[in-house]
Order: sequence, then C-alpha cells, then structure tokens
Amino acid sequence: MLEWLKRHAWRACVRVTVPWVRIPPSPQIIAAVYYAYILKSLKDSKYYYGSTENLKIRLKVHNSGKVRATRARIPFRLHYYEGFATRSEAVKREKFFKSIDGYNYLRENEII
Repeated sequence: MLEWLKRHAWRACVRVTVPWVRIPPSPQIIAAVYYAYILKSLKDSKYYYGSTENLKIRLKVHNSGKVRATRARIPFRLHYYEGFATRSEAVKREKFFKSIDGYNYLRENEII
C-alpha cells in the first residue's frame, strides 16, 4: 500500500498522510510561482511592466541589455511584484498594470 501511495500521490497533488507514515510532497507537486513585476529605470525613472517565473534571472537579463524594450533605459531596479500560482494569472495582472484602470490602481495605492 505504501509503495502505491508513493507512486500515485502526485496525481492528486496533495500530501498523503496515513496513521503510520507521512510522505512529503516531491518537488513536482509544489506549485510553480509566477510573478507580475514592475521595474523602475534608474536612468529616466520610468516604469516597465512584465511577468516571469524567475525574478532574479529576469532582472539580470534586463540589466544586461539583452531585452530590446529596456536596453536604452538600464539600469533597472525591482520596484514591485506580485506572485501567482499560474502563468495566465501573472500575464493577466501584467496586462492590468498596463491598462488605464491598472495605472489608476497603482497610483491610488501609491505603488508608482
């Protein structure tokens, strides 16, 4: 029974607990985190909105000049971010930030 639980617990994406043993989740079970982020240029104080799975790497890529949209405005610093369970949620939030309603939200909450 224990071997069957080990092999099939990932399908339910939950921890399996039985009275005599507790099987910790494997790395595949832990939900990936995606981010919607705002960068601020230290050169011209303008903002850049984006989404990614890894903030540290993405910030390094922006500051290395490998992103055409931000190349002329480096260096950047991470100004704000929000975490999400799915990529689609992060992309939706990025698009919201880019909309007029998102701009108003960011201004009202003194984020930008």
